[in-house]
Amino acid sequence: MNRIKNQNNRPTLRRALCRWAWASPGSQASNGKTSKRRHSPPSPNKAKLAAVAKTQQVRAKTLKEMAQNSLFFFVEPQNYDDKAAKKNLTRDAVAPLQSVIERLSALQEWTAASIHDAVNQVATQLSLGLGKVAQPIRVAVSGTSVSPPIDATLEVLGREVTLRRLHRALEFCTASGS
Repeated sequence: MNRIKNQNNRPTLRRALCRWAWASPGSQASNGKTSKRRHSPPSPNKAKLAAVAKTQQVRAKTLKEMAQNSLFFFVEPQNYDDKAAKKNLTRDAVAPLQSVIERLSALQEWTAASIHDAVNQVATQLSLGLGKVAQPIRVAVSGTSVSPPIDATLEVLGREVTLRRLHRALEFCTASGS
């Protein structure tokens, strides 16, 4: 967290997330006028904000970039990035996603270490490279092919959200016919 600090009244991650989320067309302001909003503002707890900041600290250079790259932690992506989906959410991803769902559902502890082991076990079991397993997971949970390390990402998202997003991606893969 050395690079991202709250000095001299710079916005905190929460403020940056809220400002970014409210900064595009389509919302109703309290006075009834249309304001600019992309999504409902996130209202995360401090522990989740700290965990998200920790996962993003190496990749993000600014608070704005961190906020943009972190939105999927708070708002479920409505669509997948086209390029990422065409490459990673195909029929070839069905078996890895099914196996990952089974392994993650059976985890006793929802930690980055146990998630990492489960994903690696699926890759080994299916004789696939880790990327062939992790990238479909990444696109499923973030909507894009870019996210922090997948084990940390899933830990922060939590079991319920992760499994829901993985099931949605599995349905997408079977329906896409690619």
